[in-house]
Amino acid sequence: MSSHKSKLRTVADVISRLYWSSDGFDVSTIMIGYDDRIHGPMEKALQDYKPIKVGGDIPEHRIWYIRQSIDSTVSSVDQALLWDRIGRIDRVFGSGHGPNMPISPETLDNVDKAIKNMVRLDLEKKERRERRENERAVKAKKRAAKVAALNYLATTSNHSNKTESCCTKRVLRYEWKSTPWYTYSSKTQQWIVGDKDSNDSIYFPATCRRRQDDELTVITWNVLFDLYDYELQDHEGRWSLIGTILERHDADVIALQEATPSFVSILLAQSWVKEDYACTASPLHTDTVTSSGNLLLWRRDVLVPMNAFVCVDSFRRCSIMASLELLDESPSSTPVFLVANVHLLANKGDSNQTSAGGSRAMARRRELAAVIGQLQRVEQDLVRNGRNTQPMIVGDFNTCDADDSIFGGTERDKVFADVFPILQPDDPGYTFDPTCNERAARTRSLTDSNGGPKRLDRIYLAKRDMCSKRTKNDTLSRPVTISMLGRDDARTETPPSDHFGLKATFQVARMNHSSGGRPTPCLWFPGIRNTWAANASATNDTLLALVLEGSDKIPDLSNKTSTLPIPHISLLHGFVELTCGGFYDFAIQGIRDAIDSAQVTCKDEWLLRFTESSLSVFEHRASATLIARPDIDHPTMKWMMQLYKALTNTFQQCHEQESRFEEGWCPHVSLETFGTSAAARAESSKQTEGGSWIQGEVSLPVYGVTMFERNSADGKFYAVASVPFKSGSPTNISNDLAEALLDDACLSLACHFKGRSSGILSEVQRVCQSVVGDAVRVEISVYGSCRMDASLPQFSDIDVVIELTANGGMTDSLSEDKTGTTFLGKVVNRIRSRYENAKCRVRTAAVAGGVTLPILTVKLWRSAPTVDLILCKKFSDGNPVDERSMVAMEGVDIFALLHEELRKAIPEKEVDICGIFAGALRIIKMWAFRRGVYGSSTGFLGGGAWAVLLAHTVIHGIEDSTLLLPVSSNKKLSRASCRLAEHFFKTCSRWALPLRFSLSSDESNVVQPSRPFSIVASSKAGDFGRSTTWPAAMAILAEIKRSASLLASAETISLSSQLTSAMQSLNLSSFLSMFQMVLSIKVNTPEDHSIDLVVADTKAWACRQLLHLTIELERVLGTSQIRPRPTPVRISKSSFVWLIGIHASDSPDLTDLVNTKQSTVQQDWMSRFPLGSASENLPTIELKSAYDMEEYLMILDIEIASF
Repeated sequence: MSSHKSKLRTVADVISRLYWSSDGFDVSTIMIGYDDRIHGPMEKALQDYKPIKVGGDIPEHRIWYIRQSIDSTVSSVDQALLWDRIGRIDRVFGSGHGPNMPISPETLDNVDKAIKNMVRLDLEKKERRERRENERAVKAKKRAAKVAALNYLATTSNHSNKTESCCTKRVLRYEWKSTPWYTYSSKTQQWIVGDKDSNDSIYFPATCRRRQDDELTVITWNVLFDLYDYELQDHEGRWSLIGTILERHDADVIALQEATPSFVSILLAQSWVKEDYACTASPLHTDTVTSSGNLLLWRRDVLVPMNAFVCVDSFRRCSIMASLELLDESPSSTPVFLVANVHLLANKGDSNQTSAGGSRAMARRRELAAVIGQLQRVEQDLVRNGRNTQPMIVGDFNTCDADDSIFGGTERDKVFADVFPILQPDDPGYTFDPTCNERAARTRSLTDSNGGPKRLDRIYLAKRDMCSKRTKNDTLSRPVTISMLGRDDARTETPPSDHFGLKATFQVARMNHSSGGRPTPCLWFPGIRNTWAANASATNDTLLALVLEGSDKIPDLSNKTSTLPIPHISLLHGFVELTCGGFYDFAIQGIRDAIDSAQVTCKDEWLLRFTESSLSVFEHRASATLIARPDIDHPTMKWMMQLYKALTNTFQQCHEQESRFEEGWCPHVSLETFGTSAAARAESSKQTEGGSWIQGEVSLPVYGVTMFERNSADGKFYAVASVPFKSGSPTNISNDLAEALLDDACLSLACHFKGRSSGILSEVQRVCQSVVGDAVRVEISVYGSCRMDASLPQFSDIDVVIELTANGGMTDSLSEDKTGTTFLGKVVNRIRSRYENAKCRVRTAAVAGGVTLPILTVKLWRSAPTVDLILCKKFSDGNPVDERSMVAMEGVDIFALLHEELRKAIPEKEVDICGIFAGALRIIKMWAFRRGVYGSSTGFLGGGAWAVLLAHTVIHGIEDSTLLLPVSSNKKLSRASCRLAEHFFKTCSRWALPLRFSLSSDESNVVQPSRPFSIVASSKAGDFGRSTTWPAAMAILAEIKRSASLLASAETISLSSQLTSAMQSLNLSSFLSMFQMVLSIKVNTPEDHSIDLVVADTKAWACRQLLHLTIELERVLGTSQIRPRPTPVRISKSSFVWLIGIHASDSPDLTDLVNTKQSTVQQDWMSRFPLGSASENLPTIELKSAYDMEEYLMILDIEIASF
């Protein structure tokens, strides 16, 4: 009988004891040794080990030993081992053979091998990391060289004359450009550029037939390049045969691929083409057929072209499309056919054997997405104009049925239907068949392809069943028949091409618009379908993310080593390829649809909740990242998963984020990257235990989704657009119903503004930091309306102070730059180098004490709000360097002072005075804008002045007990804000000019009795009313009294309805009806790109001229007889008219004043903008009656009923 074998405690028991015992084990120094199937003996830090049941990958039966690290206290491996499975030694519990038995030699050998393996693998990781870094550096150099070469080729001839601040325009991929079409003129005996408005004799010669039925016939055919085997292929003979076949089939639309200039010359010389067809090339103009050989023809007596476009990929012409309108007595009842002719890139050799085929498949998908995007863009324009459309894509797709995933989306979501299998389900439809086509067999031998027959040529028709409620019998076009050209003749003679052609016939339905039916789009329908987004391929060069707002309750969440160092949570990475400028709009449109379809329940804020347990470590193959995960399981965080699912449903090719985590998409903020997971976990413990991480929980607001694009020069991501969560923002707040704005005290508009601003301040800070380097710390401080949550779209901007704090001494360059203009100029250069369409200008503004501050105005992209930046230089102790810096910081302190004074007046915590004040300020600013009394640049009051006036009425209202504010809650906040706005109007209506206010007891700054307003927040601050003119002040008081009268007139009407009446927009028609005469200043900004003039500069110049002209008229007519209009009338993209209304019909003759002022204004214009001094660009001043001005604006198609 064998002796009893003592039981050894399990590895799980030992690990648990090591974690929870009080014997003094340091878990951070303990390693587990295990058997790896690939590398053999390996070790892992105990802190990094996870059991199988919680997601680990090492089963317990493969763990051989547990040991301590060898250091000064543990000098040998034998002493370090705590548990040995093979030797059955347990020095933790004393189980097995006990703690005093010698360690198994096999275990000691395994420890030695494991240590050597770990050292070897660490060296291999280091080598791989260095190799990847070198590869990235080489790729970055290649990218930079390629971009530099493309930019050099794309640079205009006058590039050498441009300054450093001008960046070269990058070459866009898949850019669609308008292209002419050509018809044959019997008069000139030449092919001429077509014009749909030209003489009918050109389009309808007597020999042409007229369309008698409702059928449309389409042919697509690859006619085979003549680039090889010229003698054997007999190109001229087979091209003549192709022409004969096409003439016999008499199609309405003919799409040809692989056409060459020689083929075009032969085809267009045939009489039937001259008489009946228009096309996208001519014998003398073959640019559109080079590269891909795409040619589009259509019958002139059946179809009328509305436009034509060619897709340019760098310098290569590829796909081509045309909008073709059916010639009909009632054209609006028939659809416009959007026909795209494509010849996608073919694989090299056998597509199933080479990796090159994969990249070429991606190239096909890119070009097809570009085609869909252009069809979608043209369709939207036509639908807006009340026209139905029928998109179709025809041509050589160079992909077989097995690769039908060229169209993105699920089967349910696919928009384009392949006509051939629908009509011929039992026919394989091989258009490239080497078994029966000699030319196809020859092509296969030349391309080293071993593939069999393939169906490469297709005709796709867009479906509309998802977007339309029409029945199947009410479709716009229905495929009737489809057949192949040349296949039947291939049995008896050699076909003229290596491809067989396709001919399809469609039945065209007429739409009855008299029944009230509206045009229905095929490719884009809000909330249902975005075909481009579903088909756009993903790339790691774009990123969609949530940008986090800063907070003093949470540590810095930025990762300096990341390609996107600002705090963010990635939603989609990679995101869609933005290969062309127009695709930005489609991407924004898709994001907007996803946000709307997510059905997020948040009303005002979208919060990211972080807790003490948010820190985690994400392990890579050769590194580890310390991350912070928001608590997505919390009820307030449900919106994030809803948003992510909506985005992945919209952008169906962008699912790489899910593949990076076993559990799918894992939202997180990357904090820092480490070489090993142990180092990352050590930093996590240090932050958690040291108290530098969150204590308790913190919620950070986010207001929108930001789209980033990688810069090819430095490889980092930069924001290119932001989409706000708030979708209810009106397109024109001037004409929107005031009742909807008052429902939440304009809070939704403020959130919409914040969403559009998402990521902008982080981008500005990054640019400034890159200018000064690491020796200076850059911080951004927001002041003004944005700081008080009172910024509104269309007329608010972001006021920012750039704080430059020296880490040691101030750098020489900043010390020498006394005014800061040199630094701001470098910022402008850096912004323009990264943002091609950014608008920047540097101006100076006079503030308190005669100090002038340079102000940089920046607009990073088209939909981005404007940012005004001023500079503040500070020593390492935080004190300003000079007087300008001190004044800049005082601007930030003013709005902190407002909140401080309000809290002093109302100390009760139950009353959210700051929230009520912000809501009332938004209402008053909106009222001032809609009533035409907002804007300091034109002599009225700006946001700062209205804020001080409102604070003054609150403080004095509390002191004299005329203002009572209720205990506020989320539901009552807007009501309390409306009540405060009512108090403001009633209080201000009792004022008389001149008015002088100061929130401080020291009123030494309240001077200038000649001014109508003197509005000062503190003794250190400037006067917010310094630029107000007397006519503008009179208009402000008149509007305040009007509103107070409306608020007091009907006591039975609700306060909201009364404020709605008070906020009624003063549109252009109402403004003109108030006056007998109108004086106008018209300014034209030259649209010539060679003249470097910015519209913002000319508008700012015009505002100054309006101020001067107002003062001149005030001296002649008096303050009560005139009123300037702060908002200009937009005549065109770059032409604006400013108006000054004149009451007196018997006013003095102003002809001399107008003539003198016009001469002065034009001289000032020529000195300010010498490049725009042509006579047609000079500003003009005119005096007209209000009736004549209204007639003049109506002639220009200006909607005078609008704002």
